[in-house]
Amino acid sequence: MPSRDPPLRSRTALFGLAVVLCGVTTSACTGAGESSAPPASVSGRIADIADRYWDFYLEWHPLEATYLGEKGQDDRLEDITPQGRQARSDMAGRFVDELASIDPGQLGHRDRLTYLALKQALEGELTRQGCEPAVWVVDHR
Repeated sequence: MPSRDPPLRSRTALFGLAVVLCGVTTSACTGAGESSAPPASVSGRIADIADRYWDFYLEWHPLEATYLGEKGQDDRLEDITPQGRQARSDMAGRFVDELASIDPGQLGHRDRLTYLALKQALEGELTRQGCEPAVWVVDHR
């Protein structure tokens, strides 16, 4: 089986976000489905948020990053300390705030899909952290 570029392989994993991100890049470059200059700048903001979220996602979930072939997380485990969980919640909250500053009505179809995928993933992360996953650990003893 031919070796594939790890970033490309990893971008095919997260909730189909890679397909949406490719659409964002295409629509930003070609203007397909976009009407004027302001949406292009909004499109760039969506792409920037998505790229930064992906980087933080891999940092938050180093085992998944390693599984996906991303380099640089191989020597780490997810930080399940209260401080680590709070840091993830805080960062996810900042991403949600950034998304909230964007009017989805200004977005083309592809960017709207990216927006919705990011919103769902970030809200899921906030919900997950709110459930205090550390207390759900099952011990056989």
